[in-house]
Amino acid sequence: MLTLLTALLPYAFLPTAYGACINASSNPKAVYTMTNDVPNSILAFAVSTNLSLEIPVSVATGGNGGQSIAKGVPNYPDTLASGHSVEVFDRYLFNVNAGSNSVSMFEIAITDPTQLRLLGAFPAPGDFPVSLAVAHSIVCVGFAGARTGVSCAPWDSTGIGSFDLIRPTASNDTRQVTPPDVSFDIACLTDILFTGDGSALVAVATGSNISTDSTLTVWPLDYTTGQLALEESGRASLPGIRVGFSGASLPGTSQLFLTDGLTGAFVVDTASLYHGDDDDDDDDDDVLLSHTVVPGQIASCWAQVHEETGLGFIADSNLNRFVQVDVSTGEIRRTFNSTNGNDGYLDVKIVGDTLFALGVREQPRAKFISVFDLAGDVGDVENVPIPGGDVLGMGLAVFV
Repeated sequence: MLTLLTALLPYAFLPTAYGACINASSNPKAVYTMTNDVPNSILAFAVSTNLSLEIPVSVATGGNGGQSIAKGVPNYPDTLASGHSVEVFDRYLFNVNAGSNSVSMFEIAITDPTQLRLLGAFPAPGDFPVSLAVAHSIVCVGFAGARTGVSCAPWDSTGIGSFDLIRPTASNDTRQVTPPDVSFDIACLTDILFTGDGSALVAVATGSNISTDSTLTVWPLDYTTGQLALEESGRASLPGIRVGFSGASLPGTSQLFLTDGLTGAFVVDTASLYHGDDDDDDDDDDVLLSHTVVPGQIASCWAQVHEETGLGFIADSNLNRFVQVDVSTGEIRRTFNSTNGNDGYLDVKIVGDTLFALGVREQPRAKFISVFDLAGDVGDVENVPIPGGDVLGMGLAVFV
């Protein structure tokens, strides 16, 4: 087992390695979510050539799920209040176990990607892990609880090595508790992402009391060793962004397309925060490139980018629609209103011309794997109930 973040040769850390493993195929073969229950399980849905989903296979993660709190009560429907809690990289799947402070890793069977072999549930040093960023030989996890921050570990085909020291983020608030209070009275880490050029890891956090700005914290990545620096290279406050939440890296760049739960979405360029600049707030104006205010939005918290068109898709947990945004300008292009009966959407993934989303309903409480065709006009394809993941379920990942 590896114990140092020096696992592979430099070629393994080319920029295209970050955010997702580049695969020659863009045809989805399986979709994964997790029950986030006690005990926690991964639900693996095979995807047919016509994008219909088969009955899922359930595999235990070896850990426990968890549920954040808001105003003193269990938070629903986004029980982890985060993005990227389940991730696929190459032929491996990773997930957080928020209730047992661990990260699970599985090997995916190439011939049948619903068959997962658990390599282990590996202990992590923080409280309430909610988000993952995975690249060649390095996995990082973001914690939202009392011991908040980011920790990283090496991984290979045998499993995950020892996680290193927790890196504090700009969101470190000594008032935070476990499970985390996500009513946004207290700043909270919500997502971590590698930049699309592979140069850095970025942590996203909300503001506090809906009166302070959201923040980004950035750590540079060393191409030659695969090590993530323990010391941050920069941090930035985001003027006018109070509930910075999650989103996607723009391929080959230092830019991120992220959501703001109060207003819509925004684009940032993190280059000035890890190219040797000082880490005061002087560069904040250079970081925030655009801010898209979405009319009628309620809780815009998840987003992905359709690489072919350059359009970002914003999901709202309280609205049965997706808002399309030109990420180069921040301009809203159109709004797609679904007719599948859902109340809203959580995690989102786009593979080729297919959008997968974690659909939610309030009465009765239920969650779904929702499938949409992005070729031409957006269209409903499937809306499949998630057995066992109807209340606490979180996370979405796709194997191609």
